[in-house]
Amino acid sequence: MKRKVILSLFSMLLMLSVFLAGCSDKESAGGSSDEKVKLKIWSHPFMGGDDIGGEEKVFWDNVISNYEKENKNVEIDLQILPWANREEKILTALASKNGPDAFYSIPDQLAQYVSMNILAPVNDHVDKATLEDYNESALNVVTYDGKTYGLPMLNSVMTYYYNLDLIKAAGGDPDNLPKTWDELEALGPKLKEQGKFLINFSGGGTPNMSIYPFIWQAGGDIINKKGEVMVNSPESVEAYEYINSLFKAGYLSKDTATETDGGIANFMAGKLAVLMYPNNFVPANRDKDLGFEWGIGPILENKEQVTYGTTGSFVVPTSSKHQKEAAKFIEYLTNTENMSAFCKMAGYIPPRKSAADIYEGDELMSKLVEQAKVANAGVLHPVGRKIGPDVQSSFQKVLLGESSPKDVIKALEEKIQATIDQEG
Repeated sequence: MKRKVILSLFSMLLMLSVFLAGCSDKESAGGSSDEKVKLKIWSHPFMGGDDIGGEEKVFWDNVISNYEKENKNVEIDLQILPWANREEKILTALASKNGPDAFYSIPDQLAQYVSMNILAPVNDHVDKATLEDYNESALNVVTYDGKTYGLPMLNSVMTYYYNLDLIKAAGGDPDNLPKTWDELEALGPKLKEQGKFLINFSGGGTPNMSIYPFIWQAGGDIINKKGEVMVNSPESVEAYEYINSLFKAGYLSKDTATETDGGIANFMAGKLAVLMYPNNFVPANRDKDLGFEWGIGPILENKEQVTYGTTGSFVVPTSSKHQKEAAKFIEYLTNTENMSAFCKMAGYIPPRKSAADIYEGDELMSKLVEQAKVANAGVLHPVGRKIGPDVQSSFQKVLLGESSPKDVIKALEEKIQATIDQEG
């Protein structure tokens, strides 16, 4: 009798342990079915300012509301970070294990994050058809060693906006805008006579939107795909010398070396003939009366026709306790319907094949879609972000007359190589 009781108790304990283990497994995989998963999502204000409002708020409200209706066990906590110092905030939060479950990233950041092992691949959590719907170029910048570390939401392209009234006054042809460096520079003398500037160059801004396009257009590179430092070249020297010659001739603003606003203030004030600026200038200004006629010119070329353009993606960090749920949410966020709505609202180019026709019949945006085909996403190397300040400092020294292009570029090569060596 005693033996039967003991066996019975043992069987009950065994069954209880199996049940508890099952509960534990469910909880470790993201909580029980009765428990809500709260996802912290970090994004940025894509339509200006430090927060979202208007159309952009409506977009996010709709996405979150619809997703939570379809996924009763998930609650989305959207937090908007200003663009300024965003990278420091993200890295600090991830290091403290108090970061988001998904956040926005661009290619040169993503390369750094992957090298630091702080991003989780999403391949196992999203449908194969989702990945197959992306343009190859967009998928390439989020893929490392066969693993996909993010889902693209947008493509951007930096182009050339022309004040056509100033072009006419300078003797240019609004129907035949400059295609080359020489053609652009030829407008400089008459613009200077009228007290106007030729083009912006933000010496205090990111190299992606200042010196890099000129280096690429000259046929040069900064770090190649093999990880070799290529910046010390005749092509880089030519790019630095070209910008410096425009500055010395008085065709650029005297604040060029430290300018950070991308030249937008001078352009809007009618003082600047050509504005190098991203695609979102179009939706922000197409319905406004700027006091002058404007248009989009060709992507400039010297030896190569190329510009800067990014692929913005949402990624999942390894520190997230809900990686599967986060991946499923960003898959929903970046689906064809949501991506199309977002890109049309904010003036971006959709990286999905199924959303390729959203600008059909729109002359301005269709032109940007074509120009995005010659866009370079930046320095896709783990140190790509870290070398930015050194690159910025190098051309500032040239513009301020502190050093020659050859000398600063040689020193820059050494600094970049030292940074790579230090990172191992």
